[in-house]
Parts: sequence; C-alpha cells; structure tokens
Amino acid sequence: MQAESIMPHGWGKAHEDLWVDFQQKVIYALAPTLKSLIGDKPAMVTESIEIQMLHEGEDVANATMEIDDAISVLQGFAGAYVRIANTENPDVDHRITLTGIKEGSIVFLLEVIAENPEIVAAGLEVVANPIAARTLEILFEVIATKLHVAGRKAIVNVEGNQIGLTNSSNVTKYVSQQVYNFYGDKAVNRNLDTLTKPLAKEGIDAAEYKALPGNDKVLSQRVESEDRPLFEAKDGAEIEVVQQELVVTLATLTKKSNKGWLYTHDNDRVPFNYVGDHPERLHTVFGTYYGKIKAQCEVMIRDGSDVTYVTIHDFQTMQNDMFNTDANS
Repeated sequence: MQAESIMPHGWGKAHEDLWVDFQQKVIYALAPTLKSLIGDKPAMVTESIEIQMLHEGEDVANATMEIDDAISVLQGFAGAYVRIANTENPDVDHRITLTGIKEGSIVFLLEVIAENPEIVAAGLEVVANPIAARTLEILFEVIATKLHVAGRKAIVNVEGNQIGLTNSSNVTKYVSQQVYNFYGDKAVNRNLDTLTKPLAKEGIDAAEYKALPGNDKVLSQRVESEDRPLFEAKDGAEIEVVQQELVVTLATLTKKSNKGWLYTHDNDRVPFNYVGDHPERLHTVFGTYYGKIKAQCEVMIRDGSDVTYVTIHDFQTMQNDMFNTDANS
C-alpha cells in the first residue's frame, strides 16, 4: 500500500507548491544513488520496512527541517544501505523509495524492496524482508561500533567468527566479520558522514534511526550531536589522539550520557565525553560552578591543530574561580 504524502505540521494549501518542490528536490538528489538499483522492468514489491529518522532540537521542534538537511539524511542512509546491500547480496535487487513524510520532527518513510530475478522467474514466492532486515542490522551495528570505538584505536581480538574490539575505556564489543569490514569501508563511512551532518548544527541535538522489519522487532540507534565528530569522513585528514591537560569551560551537559559541549581557551565549541569515576561530581560542578576547569583528557586533533573531540578522565576547578558562582557576573 502506498503511504500518503503528509505535509509537515502547520503547513496548509499555501505551502503546497513548496511541498511539491521539496519532494522533487529529494527525488533529484537521490537519483544518482538509486539509479543503478532500478531496472527496465517493474520491480516486484515483496515486503517493505519502515525506516524512521527522527531528529530532536530547537531547529526541528515544530516538525520541520531544512531541505538541505533532509536531503543529506536521505542521501547518507540510501548510500550506506546500497553499499552494504550490493556487497552482501549482489544477486538481489534492492530499491529504496521515499513514500512520505510524517509529522514528528520529521519521520521519513522508506520502502526497502528486494527481488531475486531468478526466483521470480521460477514462479516462487520471494521473501525479501530477511535480506533487507539483515542489511539494516549490519548498518545499525556499524553505527554502534563507531560510537563504541569513539574515534580511537581499538585492540582487535579474533575469537571464532566474532571480532572483539576493546576501546579506550577497556570495554569490549563483539561484532561479526561483515560488520567489522563495513566499519572500515570508506564508502560506508562517507555516507554515514552525510547521514549525520545535520547534527553539526547547534539547533539539532540528536538523531534516532529506527527500522521496523515486522514481528514487533525494532532496530534502533541513537546518535547525539556530541558524537557527530566520530562520523566525520577522515579521507585525506590526519587524525591523532593525544593526552593533554586543557583549561575549558563547560557549556552543556547531558547527565544521562555524561556528554556535552565545552569551550576551549580559543573559544572553540567542542563536544566532550566524561569517562571518569565520579560523574556525580561533574553533575554537581556543572550545576553550581561557572568558572573554568582544568581537565585531564584524551584530545582528538585533526590536521595537527583542530580539536574535534575531548574525552575527560578527571578534572579540577580553577582556584581563581572558586567563588565565581554567579553565572551572570
């Protein structure tokens, strides 16, 4: 059944032309990515999977999103899915179709359609859902693995058909060989960069990517804006992680994840993650102290000078600011 194309909340007849223009731009933007997947003959629709790409933040609070951001999300998802699908199942045709946009910060509805020409020719029923669902599982696991490794070198240990990746916090995540291969795949990484690009904006705080393959199963992966640098494509860039002591000012903090944004001494806004033993102390300091802190960190540096991500292991408040508790002074 074709999903109804629903305009964003608050739009009416006066916005119809803009809505049509948006859909045309989306189709034009996706055409190069999807061209190789659409044959001359009509595809046999087998099963479809709803893909939801929800975004949170001030810029999307009214169920609206800038066209460029929406296209970036669609292109990134489609490109990463197609790369994995064509590698894992070269004899199966996959198609991704934008079927509508729902209210809710916006939810994209995509049909993932798979067809095996040889099985169709034999007159047998095609069950595409497991193929598409498996492709999506790999994609979501790649995203989870990038969050786990967090841009640093991981200790790799092969155990049977599983690969263990031990991160800088000494936590090990086991993944399949397929997930590990795509984790290092440049084409997949470039598309994940495109997918998460809207998170670089101050007005978009997080994205949650969901797939509903049926049977009450839900695939889900959440990416905070603070994690955006972990998905930036590093083609041609020199990335190093160094131990440093930084003097910084905390700007935001999400207590559930112990992540947020800080300002460096150059007044650059950089995402951080606290991995120390006393998160409750960080929560207290953030709520009552407005001065600078001296932090012992692992710092991710691009091209020798640009600080892109900070992992804080410990910190101390600056003595000169101990009594500066007035946020407005």
